[in-house]
Parts: sequence; structure tokens; C-alpha cells
Amino acid sequence: MSKQFSFPDVQDRTKNEPVCLVSPTQILGNYNQANPGKPQVSMKDNVRTWFQNEAYRLGWTTVEFRGNQCLLIVSFG
Repeated sequence: MSKQFSFPDVQDRTKNEPVCLVSPTQILGNYNQANPGKPQVSMKDNVRTWFQNEAYRLGWTTVEFRGNQCLLIVSFG
């Protein structure tokens, strides 16, 4: 069975550490788990769009792709 990927949890962040850097391996793993009929092996626009939408849905306030990595930021107060 393949490795289970969990989406970064916004509740794990604090005012002192509001940022999470997500690797392309984790992004693709999350995408492929959520879309088992459409597996992707590289970072394409549809993967980025899905990941960005999912991050906003889960409460992240800023989603920035830096190369193939993604910087997730939550704002406090």
C-alpha cells in the first residue's frame, strides 16, 4: 500500500511559526490521493490549482508557489 499523505494542518501553526513549506513530493502525493483516477507525476497547472484551492478551503490565508515548492501561510488576528 502506498504512503498516506496528510495535507498540512493550519491548526499546527502558531503566531511564531505561521509558515509551512510543502515539497513537490507531498503536493503530488496529496493530489494523487484525492484524485486516484488521474495520477500525476509532475507539477502541472492542474496540480497547482487543486493544491491552492484545497489550501484556501482548509484555512490557509496565503498560498505561494516557489518553484515546485509551496509556501503556506496563516494570518493571526
